[in-house]
Amino acid sequence: MWNMLETSLDTTGSDIGRQDILCQFRACRPKDDEPLKAYFTKLSNYRIQLDHTDDAITDQDFRTQIFTSPPSQYAMILMVLKHRRPLPTPEEAMHDLLEEETTASLTKELGDASTGAALFSQRGSYRGRGRGRGRGCGGGRGGRRGRGGRGEHGGNSGSGNSHKSMCTYCTIDSRTTDACSKRKRAQEGGNNGND
Repeated sequence: MWNMLETSLDTTGSDIGRQDILCQFRACRPKDDEPLKAYFTKLSNYRIQLDHTDDAITDQDFRTQIFTSPPSQYAMILMVLKHRRPLPTPEEAMHDLLEEETTASLTKELGDASTGAALFSQRGSYRGRGRGRGRGCGGGRGGRRGRGGRGEHGGNSGSGNSHKSMCTYCTIDSRTTDACSKRKRAQEGGNNGND
């Protein structure tokens, strides 16, 4: 008797079983850190169970569930989808949300990967010479300095100026002609010969 009762209540053949599946569908929400693909698979499974029944899940019901259940990080794409005319099909909406999830994931990975490089570049150059708090190569006023002085990009450090200067004497990037050690050596050598 219990098996017969369980069978009649748990299947889509009974009103109670179908209502239970429909309630599970409406209450379904993505879990923390659950990929949207897994969540959409659950929703699709509920829809498949109720296909060809009196309680079948319509496109409108499915779209409403997709539009109202994702986490707040998808608010912008959901707003775009809700205002698109004609409204996207559930499949199109799921596709766009999955693309947004992939983009966000890649952006996060790139941001995490570049954090170390960004922190390193704030403290010094990849070239490693003449950087830091004290004087760099070239020593005095014309030399390259660390924080606060003129940076290697031709502007004040931290100004965001990405223009690179190039020495007209030795054609080395990120070096001014005034700070060129080759030029200074050549001038000192020429002056020593005349003295």
